[in-house]
Amino acid sequence: MLQLRRRAHDRPAPPPEILAAASADYAATLPVLDEFVGKIRASWTRETPEIHAVADAWLTLRTQQAQPATWLVAAIALVQLAQTPPRVPSTTPADGP
Repeated sequence: MLQLRRRAHDRPAPPPEILAAASADYAATLPVLDEFVGKIRASWTRETPEIHAVADAWLTLRTQQAQPATWLVAAIALVQLAQTPPRVPSTTPADGP
């Protein structure tokens, strides 16, 4: 099970130079994430089982040459997802009908 390093309110703010570097990387990576999400939306139909879309995205991320950038895309996506209401669980099996 994944565990966060520490809860945000339990630790001091990162040093200014780390925040500056993270901000620059974040700004540079957002367009990559937006493009990737757009491609997933364009290729995934509601008739396709969700697990197929997950597998395609996972394989795409696994094969990227820039591993740190790939992790950053995933981190940004997770934080953005955490800011949305929890999704309603699917009523269909993960592997489709």
